[in-house]
Amino acid sequence: MNKRDIVIGFVIFAIVAGIIFWTKKPRVTPIEVPTPTPSPKIEQVFNYEIPEGVEKIDLKDITGSGFGGIATRKYENGKFELVVLADIEDSSEGSYQAWLAKGKEGEVGFSYVKLGNLRVAKGGYLLEFESSTDYTSYNQVLVTLEEKDDTKMEKRVLEGSF
Repeated sequence: MNKRDIVIGFVIFAIVAGIIFWTKKPRVTPIEVPTPTPSPKIEQVFNYEIPEGVEKIDLKDITGSGFGGIATRKYENGKFELVVLADIEDSSEGSYQAWLAKGKEGEVGFSYVKLGNLRVAKGGYLLEFESSTDYTSYNQVLVTLEEKDDTKMEKRVLEGSF
């Protein structure tokens, strides 16, 4: 081998390395973007700041209408408090009611408690519920649209779990 063969070999190696280097696609690192939640919007609609020391959940729309809400709860000194804030459309079909539930519907141990009607407040719907009963084992909050004022849930609109 002479110098010329070595130089030609080096040039060919450099060209191949350059092609590989320049055609190699850059590695893209995915950026984690938090899932948007309805909370900031709901808090702005109601001009409501969630107090410290409460559990909070987002209530998801299950009708596909794009609505949402939040619920907070607290049990302290023998007093259970639950607040539901819902950004849902006005309805002429009936009234919106809030419920607490535990377990899975249709299974043994499923039970629910009717909390009452949501009322129109500050551009949305609101329910403030207080009781001396500890309902913290009821981890689901449901909002339904009711034609009849009875103890049976009708059309579910929002739901969430603590």
